[in-house]
Amino acid sequence: MAQREWVVENDISGPDGEAERAGWLVWKMQIIGKRGCPDRWHFRRDHPKPVIIEYKKRGEKPDGIQRKRHDELRGQGYEVHVVVDHDHARKLLKLGAHA
Repeated sequence: MAQREWVVENDISGPDGEAERAGWLVWKMQIIGKRGCPDRWHFRRDHPKPVIIEYKKRGEKPDGIQRKRHDELRGQGYEVHVVVDHDHARKLLKLGAHA
C-alpha cells in the first residue's frame, strides 16, 4: 500500500523533521491569492537556491493549478521537485546517508 503523502512530508519537512534537524529552515507556503503553491520550501546558508518540494502520494501527479505554479517558478529559474517517498526527499536535501 502506498504511503500517505503527509507521512513523508511530516517526517522530512514537518516541525522537528529530518530537514530541520539537519539545519534547514523549512517553510510551508500558503500565499494569499496564489493557490497551488508547492508544499515546502527549504533554505540553508550553504545552498544558493531553495529546495522546493511538492509532496505527492505515489502514482499521483500535481493538479492543474499546481502545475501552473511549478511552471511559473521554473520559468524564473527555480527547480520544483515532486517527491513521493522518504529516500527521494533525503537525496534532494542531502540527509542521512545521502549527506
